[in-house]
Amino acid sequence: MPIKIVIDKDKNRTTHISTGNITFAEALSASRKFFSGGQATRDLVLDMRQASMDLITSKEIEQLTEFYNNRVNQRPENPRTALVVADTVNYGLSRIVQSTAQLDRSPTRLEIFSSAEDAEAWLDSPPDPAPA
Repeated sequence: MPIKIVIDKDKNRTTHISTGNITFAEALSASRKFFSGGQATRDLVLDMRQASMDLITSKEIEQLTEFYNNRVNQRPENPRTALVVADTVNYGLSRIVQSTAQLDRSPTRLEIFSSAEDAEAWLDSPPDPAPA
């Protein structure tokens, strides 16, 4: 499977490191693992720098976003997700994810980065308070 999952309990962070062409089934499987057993962390990094989302349709992206939104109450307060991408195609697909989450009024703050260092710096900063 081209998605490696790393959990850092001290930082309350899970990182999905993806490589190769990611399918909807693989992304959904990693998402299910993230929420399994009540182990979802506040922060989630989706590192897609060595991966392609070409095999995932915009409808499937919407389904993945809905999957996360339906389970957001299983994450600690002020959940944040950082998408790290290396090219313009994946950046464009990531913007679809971000826009869908905003339209669905997801309580998860989602940001897109081109460097893992910038994503880590954002996640290392204190989270914004939850909207009222």
